[in-house]
Amino acid sequence: MRWLIVLLVSALVLGDVLGMGMSLAPGLSVKNLILYWILFALLARMIVTGEWRFELMPVHVAFMLFIGYAILSWFVAGVMVRYARYDLVQSGIGLKGLLIDPALFFFATFYALRSRADVLLVLKGFALAITAANFFTITDVVGLTHFGVKVGDSGAEAGRVFGMFGHANETGGLIACVLPAVVAIAATSRFRIFWWGAALVSFAVLIMTVSRGAFVAATLGTAWTVYMCRRYLPMGLVIRAGVLGIVGICAVMALVILVEPTIGATLSDRLLGQSTSLDVDEVSSGRTAIWGAAIGLMMREPITLFTGYGWDTYAVMPVHFATHNHYLSTWFELGIPGLAALVFILVYVIIVARKALEIADDELRPHLIGFVCGMLSLTIALMFGNMVNPWPYVWIYIGIGMRVALLAQESRQQAVPAAPLAVPLGPAHALRFKRQPS
Repeated sequence: MRWLIVLLVSALVLGDVLGMGMSLAPGLSVKNLILYWILFALLARMIVTGEWRFELMPVHVAFMLFIGYAILSWFVAGVMVRYARYDLVQSGIGLKGLLIDPALFFFATFYALRSRADVLLVLKGFALAITAANFFTITDVVGLTHFGVKVGDSGAEAGRVFGMFGHANETGGLIACVLPAVVAIAATSRFRIFWWGAALVSFAVLIMTVSRGAFVAATLGTAWTVYMCRRYLPMGLVIRAGVLGIVGICAVMALVILVEPTIGATLSDRLLGQSTSLDVDEVSSGRTAIWGAAIGLMMREPITLFTGYGWDTYAVMPVHFATHNHYLSTWFELGIPGLAALVFILVYVIIVARKALEIADDELRPHLIGFVCGMLSLTIALMFGNMVNPWPYVWIYIGIGMRVALLAQESRQQAVPAAPLAVPLGPAHALRFKRQPS
């Protein structure tokens, strides 16, 4: 089944690179067809084997609450409140595509992968697919290919490369999340030169997006990870990696500017111009004003501070710009229940991966550290941009990371046998007892 996950990721990347939804019907595309195929195969496997074990139940419950509340708010917004210009059908299709399907990407990946061989194969295939999309972004900017990569031409977007995954901030946020995984593969693979090259390709596109939010997310996420995982990262290794990282950053930036000189001017303007301004609104590229306007709309109806206005309602409000903050967008539409569910899932998977580090072996530990770094970077990136298109990739990666964490736990339990019970059980002693995952 691992090859089906690889096929799913390939379909996602192919659709984004070619700029095609590959739609078969409203709400159904090629990637959805592969996804449902995987889910049907998982259901068939459960029926045949009789194994109906559900793992990570807190995540399951949080997803059910998240999606359930979104469906309820969608119904209230479209049927009871009836906002002007609110399209109930299109919003429902959007709810399926932007919330339900990504959740299914996570569950399909998590349950389809059962062994180390499965996880490592899919992880490398996933990283390779993201790298390929970033490579074609570079060839498009240079002029070797023509996949239609957008480059901003005016205003705050001028000179910024959007990449294959939506807006420049979305592409930057996804790269900040996935790049640590590529680095972990490069550090452990026999083909290190190839994978380090893949890491440099993705890093080059990250620079080309000129997404300050992604830059901050990658920097703070890495520093946070070093602190959280300091027991497993020798100080000498951290110092060497830091020096090599700085050299690599300078080299890649020089190469990017050499290939596309306009990137240098854009970087200078956004990093040395806006970022050093004394005007908070200019430093945030207008985000503070946008955030204030969104919160002001909620203050008009104080009940929405808890309930939200409803799924997909921000688009029909008297606003001109996206929230540029995924947490605020979720809060605005789904209130405290939706925001709490999203934050809980993101925090919970980081905690599970961090705890698994304590018992992981040398083969799995680098990938868990990469996962923690990527997720911390993502949680920071969501503060500065809306994430829409990259969510399927993110949830697939979370599914991979959670399987790695549980494999680490299973390996430890198999290595350390359970202590014998002190109280004799009489005839029942023939029954086998297994220590349950903590």
